[in-house]
Amino acid sequence: MITIYNNTKIYISSPYVKTGGPKSLHQLANVLIKHGYTVKIFYYDDGYLHKKVRLFEECKAEICDEISKEDDDKKNILIVSETFTGLLKDYRNIQKMIWWLSLDFYLNRKAEICRKTVNNISVKYKLPFFMMPALNILVKAMVGHAIPSIKRRQLRKYVHMYNCEYVHEFLVQSNVNAENMHYLCGPLEKRFYKVPEAGIREKKKSVVAFNPAKVNADFVVKITNRVAEINKEIKFVGVKGMNRTEVFETLASAKVYADFGFFPGPERMPREAAALYCNIITSNVGAASNYDDVPIPQEFKFAPMEENVREISKLIVDMCDKYDNYTKYYCQYRKKINMQIERFEADIQEIFCEKYDKF
Repeated sequence: MITIYNNTKIYISSPYVKTGGPKSLHQLANVLIKHGYTVKIFYYDDGYLHKKVRLFEECKAEICDEISKEDDDKKNILIVSETFTGLLKDYRNIQKMIWWLSLDFYLNRKAEICRKTVNNISVKYKLPFFMMPALNILVKAMVGHAIPSIKRRQLRKYVHMYNCEYVHEFLVQSNVNAENMHYLCGPLEKRFYKVPEAGIREKKKSVVAFNPAKVNADFVVKITNRVAEINKEIKFVGVKGMNRTEVFETLASAKVYADFGFFPGPERMPREAAALYCNIITSNVGAASNYDDVPIPQEFKFAPMEENVREISKLIVDMCDKYDNYTKYYCQYRKKINMQIERFEADIQEIFCEKYDKF
């Protein structure tokens, strides 16, 4: 449980990268500000970044460099994402909350940072292959020392917000008390709320949109090649390097959205695609493994393995050719998405103000 005082300040830590997690953190800041809270945001990446420009210009939170010693006080609140839980160790008195936006980044953060660091060093210095094992050992030792995250057995000492059942199950298994767990999912932009179906249907083409960021490129190539053997008219479009309007228009024109990456949380792009009446195919990894988080039929979820390429390709072709036969399977998904948009402020009120009548 957290306690709100008349002079409470809420500090939000965010990575400085325009992805779904930071977007949610800035959305939270705006709602709290709207209802009279003093909210300050600072940017962090294994150290304070001291950025002066807001990551999302529509956010109204004041930017600060860090939390002063004076503000490390029991009346104030610090919210961090799962990526930088070690930051909580820097403060003794402030109330501490973790908002779980991408569970897998907590579970695999050290390995991912090691991989990127090794790759960057090897490319920069053009290191020969035989030096890679030694470099891996060195980087693991350095990174392990540099990222002091909260250990799983210590999570029960903190207040948590979770955005999907996948994370909720993890927290339950980590022995976090129910009173210290609250559901809060960052909603989509209002442009995705209850989109008129008739207008979107007119835009649909034999296009398969996909997210190339979290999937093996070779796997996608095998699927595109197989689909081309069946129907050469179907085009694949990777949703990458686009502005928000371009993303909207791409998904609005696609009959199918395929995402074979890992789902560390509910993921924004599949939800955006569902809101725009795409037929959805996903992996069965992470949050996508259960119906609560990704409410689409289980037969539309696949392990991203070569043995499934033929079946996936056949389904993609059928979803394009017989688009109208499949849209009915995503009504529950769209209902869930619209509910998240409707309930975001109410869920924040329940977490931060239910007993203190701040709103």
